[in-house]
Amino acid sequence: MKHVRTLSIFLVLSCLVVVSVHSEPTSDNSGKKTTQKKQTKKAKQKKQTKKDTASKTAPAPIIERHYPPPGSSGQVKNYDFLLKRTSYPDGEVTPEMYMEAHEQARKLPVYSRRSPQTQQAANTWESVGPFGIGGRVSALAMHPTDSNIFYVGAAAGGVWKTIDKGKSWKNLTDTFRLLPTGYLTIDPHHHETVYYGQGEPNNSADSYPGNGLYRTTDGGTSWSHLGLEKTRTISQIIVDPIDRNTIYVCAPGSTTASDANRGIYKSTDFGATWKNVLLVRGGTTPTSRPIPIIDLVMNPLNNQELVAASWDKAGYIYTGLWHSLDAGVSWKRIDTGKTTYPNALKDKRFARGSLLWVNAGATSVLYSLTTKTDTNIITHYATDENLYALFKTTNPAADSWTKCIDSTFRIPYKGNNVDSVKFFSNQGGYNNFLAGNPKRPNEIYVGGIDVIRSTDGGTTFTNITKGYPAYFSNDRTQHSDQHALAFSAASSGNDLFNGSDGGVFHTTNYGDTWEQLKGIPMTMIYHVEPWISGMKHLGNNFPPDSLKFIAGTQDNGSISKGLTNDTDWRWINRGDGGWAQVHPNDTEKIITSIQLGKVLVKNTLESLRPNLVTDEGSAANPARWYQISKILTHGDKRLTDTNESCAFIPPVVLDNERPNELYTPRTRLYRAKIDWANPDNTTWSVWSPQTCGTPNKPSNWYTGYINAVGVGVRDENMRPMLWIGGLYNGARTSLYRSLYDPTLHQDSMPRWIRADTGLTPPAYVSCIIPDRSDSLKAFCSLSSFGANRLFMTVNGTKWTSITGDLPSAPINSFLIDTIAEQGNPLAKNQCMIVGTDIGVFVTTNGGKNWATLGEGLPPVVVEHVTRYKNYLIAATHARGAFVIDISDLRAEPLNSVRSGSYIGKI
Repeated sequence: MKHVRTLSIFLVLSCLVVVSVHSEPTSDNSGKKTTQKKQTKKAKQKKQTKKDTASKTAPAPIIERHYPPPGSSGQVKNYDFLLKRTSYPDGEVTPEMYMEAHEQARKLPVYSRRSPQTQQAANTWESVGPFGIGGRVSALAMHPTDSNIFYVGAAAGGVWKTIDKGKSWKNLTDTFRLLPTGYLTIDPHHHETVYYGQGEPNNSADSYPGNGLYRTTDGGTSWSHLGLEKTRTISQIIVDPIDRNTIYVCAPGSTTASDANRGIYKSTDFGATWKNVLLVRGGTTPTSRPIPIIDLVMNPLNNQELVAASWDKAGYIYTGLWHSLDAGVSWKRIDTGKTTYPNALKDKRFARGSLLWVNAGATSVLYSLTTKTDTNIITHYATDENLYALFKTTNPAADSWTKCIDSTFRIPYKGNNVDSVKFFSNQGGYNNFLAGNPKRPNEIYVGGIDVIRSTDGGTTFTNITKGYPAYFSNDRTQHSDQHALAFSAASSGNDLFNGSDGGVFHTTNYGDTWEQLKGIPMTMIYHVEPWISGMKHLGNNFPPDSLKFIAGTQDNGSISKGLTNDTDWRWINRGDGGWAQVHPNDTEKIITSIQLGKVLVKNTLESLRPNLVTDEGSAANPARWYQISKILTHGDKRLTDTNESCAFIPPVVLDNERPNELYTPRTRLYRAKIDWANPDNTTWSVWSPQTCGTPNKPSNWYTGYINAVGVGVRDENMRPMLWIGGLYNGARTSLYRSLYDPTLHQDSMPRWIRADTGLTPPAYVSCIIPDRSDSLKAFCSLSSFGANRLFMTVNGTKWTSITGDLPSAPINSFLIDTIAEQGNPLAKNQCMIVGTDIGVFVTTNGGKNWATLGEGLPPVVVEHVTRYKNYLIAATHARGAFVIDISDLRAEPLNSVRSGSYIGKI
């Protein structure tokens, strides 16, 4: 289950501290076979055998317990996603890097063979869902007069429209350069006119920047760009109800850079030109730090009166309210000098707020929701964003605010020992909104982890989504983490929709029952795995609908397609789903993982329904999930604890040659020997020294961890050469490989050598692929923005770039298409496919030249690429999974790199 995303950008990355893990020379030829060993080494091997035998009896090293990482698992996720994309040494991901990579991609050719008869593209991506799991929604816009028509903005996946109240959907924006959604609104004067503000303002590390403001005047058939592209995020759009030529845009600006492209923008000529009418600066000089404006409301009885909420993410002094009585010409701060409203100048811990202004007939009522941030005593970073209070007033300028509720109010959560003292559960900077029923002025809604409803103007509330109780009772009719709420045009006034991290939900009885709307593929997937053992009956030619998968998703657990009788994907395990692995020969045996390194095993497909309360269960219940990582991190025999630094979604790698052996890393690598008959008997071993993070401080997760594991060539004892990569001490790319040593016992930790020469600038290693026959040859990718992202080594220690003209976006995953080689040794390792933050690219000449692979893939983040037979599979962090038939790619002669199979830009 996902929790807090923080707002801060983590800048402290320590200077390089060189720590030698082992003293073997880097020229070691240890990858060669035993037959190539010289006889003169036999004495040394005998000596090493004696030493190794002694080490077998030594107790496994125990890692000392340390303070836990600051904040919740969601904060780790936030930093994790960000740091993997950070440019060093400044520690920022600027929007310009993202845009520059997109521009580079637009200049590449597109690999897509077209039929000469039909001109149809043979290489076309096809969405395979999921269509009913859901994903993060950031905006809803309801048609004012037709309750069947409304628009949904996916956080990173564009805009969708329905004309039949959610029975079917059409994507309106897949031809756009970028797809992150900030806000949607319909022109009250002309209901076919819709404004689309790009750039998600929810301040998660995976909240991507947009390209400004767009407008359609024909219900989404065509769009025009209205500028404001440098704002990068848009959180509110208001069309003046009196004059449609007057438009206001609230722009918090980039979440990862501090510039002046933020504030309140106003147009009086229907979007032709814009003027910044409110730019709050965190200081007294013209160059002081600009402050984001997160919300804007207009008095429903006076279109000249506006109130804006600023959000000072760095110092909190300038978090507050700003008031205009002349349509934005002048502004005055109104949250200071009052006794009835919190003063940020005195208490510097106020964080994100939300606003709502309702028409109460003779007067109007302004509501202001505030959160309060405390500083973590260990890291001194702001972490806890919980409810401070909800206030209301009929006169914003006066000292006449009334407190409705504060952090002491309680709403029972069906006996699950969770209450609203943490209504935002430390993530008030992520899910935070106010909404009202347009037909009932006293009916207001507050969105956080759940949505709470008041029918008496904020005096009393009831929980209408009950996301946590639903979660704990295995009920997917609602989801926690709320971002938007809206009413349809139905005269009943109870036709309500809400958007959350789990998609769009609908109720007509104020939450007594909910229905999840299906049909929008917008799940954020981290990793997808073909169910190989379950597809052995398929031949070489079959439709993509026959593919079977397991995948891990952001905040929607582990999901599967084809493992049950369900036609769509099915939710099979909880939390933030991570890596999935499948037994290569036994269809009953599968592995999933949960955020922060929990590994779960199933040895029967009976009852894939997850147990959300616990990973345990009765030993007599063969259908349960076994959390085998608990043996690693808990109890007297533990080898580490849950505080050792690890990635938010660390790799989990099953050895397909020995499918009872599994590798997963933290700051060091661990190996599990799985007892598939009774996974509770799984044993763990420390399999590497600490190679990442801070030396001797394995709990400092923000300074690095192992992020990639590669299983390479095996010796005569079937022990593989292993490769591990990540970030060391926040300042150096870390990559190590194990040494060939036949004298070591099967259950002894390998010896390791540092092998990261040439991997610059510093970045996380995202993927390692060892050569299939040459033990010292391997390929690796880096995850941050930059010119050199893909590397090759031929001697096991020194790396050279094979990036070519690949765009400078982070590489999240890559593969070498061995089938394309067709047995030709000259073609070996020439056909490579990479999944990046801006799409999928292919080379057929070992990296010299690249092309966009196929047509029809939206411009979204691709977290993982893999293949099954002739299908390439892409896991997107916005739009679920896509597949493409690459048999044409394999048939193309590899020496005709720029041949007719490339059609140029789409």
